[in-house]
Amino acid sequence: MFLRAMALIFAIVFILLGILGFIPPITPNHRLVNFFTVGILPSIFYILIGLFALSASGSNFYARLYFKTFGILFATIAIVAFAKNGNLGIVHINITDSFFYLLLAIIALYLGFTSKLPRSNAH
Repeated sequence: MFLRAMALIFAIVFILLGILGFIPPITPNHRLVNFFTVGILPSIFYILIGLFALSASGSNFYARLYFKTFGILFATIAIVAFAKNGNLGIVHINITDSFFYLLLAIIALYLGFTSKLPRSNAH
């Protein structure tokens, strides 16, 4: 139940971040709260991640798989961003974004790899 709730929280946060990225008065100079880089590609990325989290929130198995998969993805993005000074090819992110992805990776990997699935009572 906890994993499903966490996946739902990730879904809400990412979908909200993605939507906010499309609202210019909230994102002056392509920055959300003057820290996080926003644009069309990051906003679409956030919405997609949120939709995956929403679909994964229906099952403990899929929530765990979601956290494992996206934890690895966030860790990879953070490492590449730190190594290449934020240049990810088609998008450039700042140091705050890199630390955000690193934090997300730690949380997601922890949830994905330390959680236990409930035992089935079927024999």
